[in-house]
Amino acid sequence: MNNLRNFLIQLFNEGVHGNLETIFAWSQMLRSIFEIGLPPNLQEFQDDFTQSLANKFLIYNKILKSISLADAQAALEQLEEDQIIEVIPPYNEYRLIDHQNWVFEDDTDILFCGNDLSQEPLQFIRSRIQNFCEFKGISRDAKYELIIAITEAAENAIKYSDQAPVIISHGIENGSYFVNVYNSASNLDVKTDINRGKFSEKTSLMKGVLVMSKLLDDLELSRDPGSNVVVFKGVKNLSLN
Repeated sequence: MNNLRNFLIQLFNEGVHGNLETIFAWSQMLRSIFEIGLPPNLQEFQDDFTQSLANKFLIYNKILKSISLADAQAALEQLEEDQIIEVIPPYNEYRLIDHQNWVFEDDTDILFCGNDLSQEPLQFIRSRIQNFCEFKGISRDAKYELIIAITEAAENAIKYSDQAPVIISHGIENGSYFVNVYNSASNLDVKTDINRGKFSEKTSLMKGVLVMSKLLDDLELSRDPGSNVVVFKGVKNLSLN
C-alpha cells in the first residue's frame, strides 16, 4: 500500500486531477508507456522522457500491473483523510492540496500520454493544462480557450497516432502561450485525404482545426515524411493576472 500511496502522490505532483476511475486509467496508461518506450522517431525526447516520467514512475511499474480499482480507491481515501489530497467540484475529482509541489517550477512544461482513449489521456492533458494556467496566473478566459484548443489538438494527435506516446510541450514565452504537440502518423497522406474529402467541414478533424483557429492567434501543422512525426504548433497572446 505504501508503494501505491507514493505513486499516487507523485502522480498528483504532476499537476493533474481526476476521479477514481480516471486516476486508475492513468496508472495503466503510464504502465503501457513504459512497456512500449519511445519509438525511434521520437528518440530526441528521451532526456525529457527520462526526467519527466522514468525517473519518477518506473520504480512503480511492477505495482501498476497488479493494482485494482479497489486498491486505488482505498489509497485515495486514505490520502484524503491524511489531508494530502482534496475533492474539488463540480465532478468530485481528487487534487493535491499543496499546489506548490506541482512540477510547474519553470515556464515550460512537457508531458507524455498514451494514444488509447480508454485510458483517459485527454483528461490527463486537460487537467494539467488547467492547473498550469492557474499556477501561472493566466486569465480565466484565456485559460478556458487554451484548454479547449489544446484538447482539440491533442485529440486529433491521439486519434491519428499509430504508436504511443503523444508528446506535448507547452508554456509561456515572451508574453504568449505556446503549445507543440508531437505524434507518429506513418499513414497520413494529406493530399489524398483532401481529395477524398477527409478534411471537409463535415469532418471532426476540420471542425477541430476551425475551433483552434478561433481560439489561437497562430497555428501550424506539419509532417516530416522521413520520420513520420506530425507536429502541431499553436500560439496564443495572453495577459497575465
